[in-house]
Amino acid sequence: MVNFWASWCDPCKNEMSAIQDVYDEYKDKGFEVLAINMDKKEEAIDKYLYKNPSLNFLILMNGGPVSDEYKTRDLPTSFFINPDGSIQKSHVGALNEEQLHFFIKEILPSKTAKK
Repeated sequence: MVNFWASWCDPCKNEMSAIQDVYDEYKDKGFEVLAINMDKKEEAIDKYLYKNPSLNFLILMNGGPVSDEYKTRDLPTSFFINPDGSIQKSHVGALNEEQLHFFIKEILPSKTAKK
């Protein structure tokens, strides 16, 4: 899953705990999260991560060039990537845990996805 977000974006912040929960559940089954932060100042993301130490998936800063490649215009935006690297699904807006489970089941091999 590739997720574009920013620390000033309330819907982005609202979905972070759900993303962490599903990451914890599926990481041993091959699910990875790459959260690409769109804050312009590194201090903003550092402050957010300091206040949210439970987030343990990969977070990258300054995602402008990557955002351009994915043609991301709104935050949050998430892409669910198949094991072969192709995009299975994209979603604009905050995701809840139920939606995350649904999209993850579409990209994980059926024998590893939660039934």
